[in-house]
Amino acid sequence: MSNQEPHIDYQELMAKYLSGNAEDQEVKALEQWVQSTASNKAEFMAFKKAWMLSSMQDDRLEYDTDKEWKALEGMLGEEAKVVTMPKRKLTPFLVLRLAAALALLVAATWFVLGPGNQTVQYTADAGIQEQTLPDGSVVTLNQFASLSYTPPDKSGIRKVKLEGDAFFDVARDEEYPFIIGVEDIEVQVLGTSFYVDGRKENPEIQVSVQSGSVEVRTQQESVLLAPEQSAIFDKADKSLEKIPTEDDNFMAWKTGVLSYQDANLEEVVFDLNRSYETVVKLENQDMANCPITTTFNDKTLDSIIRIIEETLGVSSSRQNGEIILTGTCD
Repeated sequence: MSNQEPHIDYQELMAKYLSGNAEDQEVKALEQWVQSTASNKAEFMAFKKAWMLSSMQDDRLEYDTDKEWKALEGMLGEEAKVVTMPKRKLTPFLVLRLAAALALLVAATWFVLGPGNQTVQYTADAGIQEQTLPDGSVVTLNQFASLSYTPPDKSGIRKVKLEGDAFFDVARDEEYPFIIGVEDIEVQVLGTSFYVDGRKENPEIQVSVQSGSVEVRTQQESVLLAPEQSAIFDKADKSLEKIPTEDDNFMAWKTGVLSYQDANLEEVVFDLNRSYETVVKLENQDMANCPITTTFNDKTLDSIIRIIEETLGVSSSRQNGEIILTGTCD
C-alpha cells in the first residue's frame, strides 16, 4: 500500500477558498502551502488579484484593487494567514476569465520576483522618471539615472542600488529598513523623503533630507541626518561630513524652479548641470564669483543661458556638446 500523500491541485484549492467553498482542512492546507515558499506566496497573491479583477467585472462593483493588493502583500509578508472570504459560485465562464487574468499576473510576478528573486533595473533614459517600487516607495530618477531593485530576502530588508541622482519618498516600515547603495556609501531609512546625488562625474556624493531621518554610513563612520541637513562624502579622501543644507536648489531638477539671491555664477553653473544633465563651463575662474539674483521658473536651458548673458554681460558658445561662458562681470 502506498504511503504517498494525495496530490493537491492548489489552483483549484485557491479557487475554492476565494469562492468561500473550501472546507476547514482545505483552508489549513492552503495556509501551510502559502507559507512554505516565497514562490507559493507570489502565486497566491497573483491568483488573489486575478480573482478580485474578475469580481470587479462580474459584479460591476467599484473595488479599490490596489488597496486590497497592498493589504494582501502586507498580510503575506508577516504571517501569510488566509482569511475567510464570502461565498461565490464558481462558473465555467468565471474560471476561464480568471485563468486569463492569472496568466498575465503570473507573468508580471515572475518578472518582479523571478527565479532567484532577480534584480529589476529602472533607467531614466528619456527624461525624469517616477517609479513606484513593490513596497510602495516612490523614486523619482533624474535623467540618465538608474536604480537596481532586488526583492527582499528572508530578512525583509529592502535594498536598492543607485547610479546618478534621485529623490526618494520611502514607504515607512518600522521592521524592515530601506537601504540605498551608492558607490562607497549606504543610506538607510525607515520611512522618509530625501535626495541622493551620486553622479559619477562629481567629486562628492550628497544626501539631503526633506523629511524624517536618514543614516548615511561608510565602512569607517556614519552620520544621522534630520530635515534641512545634508551629508557630503568626499570620494577622494573617503571623508564623511554632516552640514546644514545650504543648497536651496537641490530639488530644482524635479520642481523646475531655480532661485538665487546674491549667488555666484559657479553655483548657478553647478545647478544647471544637475538640473538639465548638461555640461556648462566657465572659460576662466575669474567668472566664478560673478553675483546673480534671479529666479528661473520652468525655463529651458537656452532661455536661462540668454538671461545670464544679458544679466552679466557675458557670452556663450557651444563646443563639442558643451556650453562655454566667456567674459567678465566687472
